[in-house]
Amino acid sequence: MQDKFNIRPIIESLVQKGIISADAGSEAIRIGVARAQIEFCIREVSKGGHPAYASLLETLEEQGHGNVVDALIGPDVFSPFISGKIFN
Repeated sequence: MQDKFNIRPIIESLVQKGIISADAGSEAIRIGVARAQIEFCIREVSKGGHPAYASLLETLEEQGHGNVVDALIGPDVFSPFISGKIFN
């Protein structure tokens, strides 16, 4: 069984941190379909380059989605942003 991925708290955190605009956050929430929301957020985050991507990974970790971070960067990478991981 697949767990439902609630992206709303992640979107809200990205907006609060200034990684994506409030308008982009509102648009992502309006989309309604999780996969489309995730794709939209990744496109928005990618506009901010490496610092924004590192913040996305940090936000995912903070929200309890370390498994997603591991899938994106691999489990054997170290980071000063997240204990035990690095984002090059």
